[in-house]
Amino acid sequence: MGGISMALAVEAAQTALDMSLLWIEGQFHAPAAPGATLTVDVEIPVRGRRAAQASVTVRDGNRTILAALAGLGVKGESMTQSFIPPPACLSVRDAEPRPPEPTNAPGGLLDLVEQRLALIDEDRGRSQVWRRLPDFGDAPPALLAVLADFVGGGHSRTHRCRSLDNMLRIHAQAATDWVLCDTQLLSFRETAFHGRMHLFAEDGTLLATAEQTALFPSPARQAQPFTAR
Repeated sequence: MGGISMALAVEAAQTALDMSLLWIEGQFHAPAAPGATLTVDVEIPVRGRRAAQASVTVRDGNRTILAALAGLGVKGESMTQSFIPPPACLSVRDAEPRPPEPTNAPGGLLDLVEQRLALIDEDRGRSQVWRRLPDFGDAPPALLAVLADFVGGGHSRTHRCRSLDNMLRIHAQAATDWVLCDTQLLSFRETAFHGRMHLFAEDGTLLATAEQTALFPSPARQAQPFTAR
């Protein structure tokens, strides 16, 4: 899943610069096989007193998995105000638990993500799903990068899509057990679609915003049973 390579890029950039992620834009080149050993290279073309820019490349041998650009800021200067209100359904207790989706890689990411469906409206391209991962803590950017890769999970046309990119902007950090992934598909165009996601903590804090473009799944993948995620 591309979100895992994005998480690697986030952690590498933050570690190299000892700064907090503001945004990252990743372009997915290829998937990595389970068990692969990945190399993460970070270049820092610009570093100032308050912010820095980085480029991150994740490779499997000579094959590029992800190429990303990122902006980071000094720690401690966090955003305290948001202008995007949380949705009205902000209660994980009212959401419907979803069973894990059968996968070809038992023990992988999808087996670890707990999900509860709050809303799905395919006519409007809208879905709201609560998700959590073990040891989520205060919703670090690396784990938000994983959840941000679920933009195509809430619609039968986009389910099992192939992500081309992902843009993640971090707004705040907050201690939360579950994260509400509020997804709005923007458009279908030829072989691809565009979508946006807002990620909220249980207390309504806007944690991050993601945008993604992806290819519709192949006919064989689209024929597999759809479970909104």
